[in-house]
Amino acid sequence: ETFGVRSSVVVPIFINDSCAMYFAVFDVRNELCFDKVRMQFIRDVSRIIQSIAQKKVTNNSLLSSYEVLRDILSSIGSGIMVFDKHGDEIYFENDVARVIRQDNAKKPENDEETETEKPIEHYDPESGLWFEIKFSDLTWIDGSAVIVCTAVDITQKKKNQQKIEYQANNDFLT
Repeated sequence: ETFGVRSSVVVPIFINDSCAMYFAVFDVRNELCFDKVRMQFIRDVSRIIQSIAQKKVTNNSLLSSYEVLRDILSSIGSGIMVFDKHGDEIYFENDVARVIRQDNAKKPENDEETETEKPIEHYDPESGLWFEIKFSDLTWIDGSAVIVCTAVDITQKKKNQQKIEYQANNDFLT
């Protein structure tokens, strides 16, 4: 009779195949006989708790994974944007894509056909940077059709190309 408990049942709650907590039922008034009906009720409640806890852990894990992926995609130095193929909703946009979009690089309007898989070179006169922009069709996590737009800084590549072209046209020894 610890803490005045007269009867108790303790059921383990497993999350990811590991015992994470216990579901305990106590009665301080009566010594109960836990018959089949009561035990089935306790098992059912413990399964519900286990299901809710497992979903919570999975959702937190997915949210955490999304946050880590967002941080990674924001630190790669390339712009990445995902938008609805049939609408105007942006599902994902990293910091680089946001800056590029705000500095005049535009995503296609709904009535424009987006050529996927064919890169487009874009020069931003404000920053002096060149970007290779590519659009790709993708199915988003909710099953909707989306377009992924990537913008990679190719400024150094363009400068090298211009230098080679200049040398080819102006350096007669080459």
